Amino acid sequence: MPVPSLSTTSFLKEAATQYRTDLLSESGSSALDWLAERMIDPEGTARRFVLGYVDNPLPGHEQYRGCIAIPYINAAGTVVKMRFRTLSVSASCKYLDMAGGKPLPYNLSAVTAYSPYMCISEGEFDAQSAEIAGMPCVGLPGAEAWRPEWRRFFMQYRTVYMLQDGDEAGERLAHTIAKDVPQLRAIPMGATKQDDVNKYLVDNGPEALREKVGV
Repeated sequence: MPVPSLSTTSFLKEAATQYRTDLLSESGSSALDWLAERMIDPEGTARRFVLGYVDNPLPGHEQYRGCIAIPYINAAGTVVKMRFRTLSVSASCKYLDMAGGKPLPYNLSAVTAYSPYMCISEGEFDAQSAEIAGMPCVGLPGAEAWRPEWRRFFMQYRTVYMLQDGDEAGERLAHTIAKDVPQLRAIPMGATKQDDVNKYLVDNGPEALREKVGV
């Protein structure tokens, strides 16, 4: 994962700290409720992944006010990127990137811990959901985000499980990754567009998710 400039790193660190504070303030109640509905608790998963809420945006982040902030953190604990998830049900685009941001794998630090297998999900919250179930998981920021050069992160694993969304885009993504990661094993989360890792976790619980994947 590339390392941004010191000024960018400092800015992102400050932003992550501010938005974490905003999340735990009275203004963050709607975001906390949204996360709770997805089994993401404020002092557990949300703290681990430094999730935040933009109520007091730093300069340049005004357009993300009211969004959940999702920092991308490398193995050294440095925030190298940030994405935002709108809470508006009428928004045409649910996820927003900072200007000039390049696609990066999410939770890439998962590959630094020993495991005979690794999971890949489509989306940051799905990666967090797999981790809640005790499965190491790297998230991709969208169904079209895969880059062939990312194969190097997964070649060490005997099996790589693609926790596949239930729609056609999820199936296409699994086929695309399999061209670069031959040990990939696709595990569809259901048969509809709404079926993803987080929904399966919420509907069935962590142990059931592990059983579905077979680990």
